[in-house]
Amino acid sequence: MSGQLPLFSIEDDAPEIGDVEGLLLAGGALVRRDRAARISVVVDLGWRTETLAEALDRRGLGSELRLADGGRCSVGSHFDPRLLDTALRWTVGARTRVPAGFVLTAARLRFWVAAAGTRDHAGYLLRLGTGGEHLWA
Repeated sequence: MSGQLPLFSIEDDAPEIGDVEGLLLAGGALVRRDRAARISVVVDLGWRTETLAEALDRRGLGSELRLADGGRCSVGSHFDPRLLDTALRWTVGARTRVPAGFVLTAARLRFWVAAAGTRDHAGYLLRLGTGGEHLWA
């Protein structure tokens, strides 16, 4: 064994709804309606849209793609009651915030990487969404 964690190997664990919380670290948004919520994130067109749509579908959340400004695309789930708990834990008023006890699992990291990860001169960069520093306040 190489000693490196196999974070990006084929998913060993069964996909879970909570895995999508990685999108919120990448600037994703939650919208609540009635007793359901949806999650979405704006990404560059191409492999990111396909990867995220497939991952949402694999969790039974469905996926919607919408063109956004600047040649980008919004990738989001359908409204689903199973996302309501995530929305309640991650939002304080109109702000999104990392909830107490949050654990960055391999699956959540994969969502973050797919939405906002990129190679840079020092290795790999995981971007936060615009104004993302408030997530950790």
